[in-house]
Amino acid sequence: MTVDIVLMCYNKEEDQLKVLLIQRKGHPYRNSWALPGGFVQKDESTGESVLRETKEETGVVISKENIEQLHTF
Repeated sequence: MTVDIVLMCYNKEEDQLKVLLIQRKGHPYRNSWALPGGFVQKDESTGESVLRETKEETGVVISKENIEQLHTF
């Protein structure tokens, strides 16, 4: 199972909603823009995976209270 993360923030000075993206490091689609995400590890919940993958791929640390699961499929 995998998770993809849509991390949004509002920039008040620019009056814009922004989405955090990464550039893919590997193939396929090397250097293409993508949402951060990855595999859920064996002993973790999807929420824990979101926290870990966000930090690993972007360096951004978020709290569990700031995540919301919008859809599972």
